[in-house]
Amino acid sequence: MGAAVATLASYIVMAYGLFYFSQKFYKIEYEFAKIARIILLLFATTGIYYYIYYNVGLIFIYKLIILIGFIGALFALNVIKKDELIKMTKLLLRVK
Repeated sequence: MGAAVATLASYIVMAYGLFYFSQKFYKIEYEFAKIARIILLLFATTGIYYYIYYNVGLIFIYKLIILIGFIGALFALNVIKKDELIKMTKLLLRVK
C-alpha cells in the first residue's frame, strides 16, 4: 500500500511540475470552472450508476436514462453550449 501511495504522490508532483513550467513557456487559458463541473458531474453519475447497480439492478433502460441525464446535465451546467454543438456538427460534417 505504501508503494502505491508514494507512486500516486510522485505522479501528482510530476503533473503539477509539468503544468507549472509549461505554463511559463506557453500560456494556455484553461477553463477550470468547466473542468470542475465535468468532474463533479462524472462523480455524481458514477454514484447514481453504482447505487442503481447494487440496490435495484441495472437494466438497459436505466443505463439509457443515466446517459440521457448526463448529456442533459452537460447542457444544463453550460459545459456544452448550443452554438458550440452547432459549430462542431458543421465542422464534423464538412470533413470527409
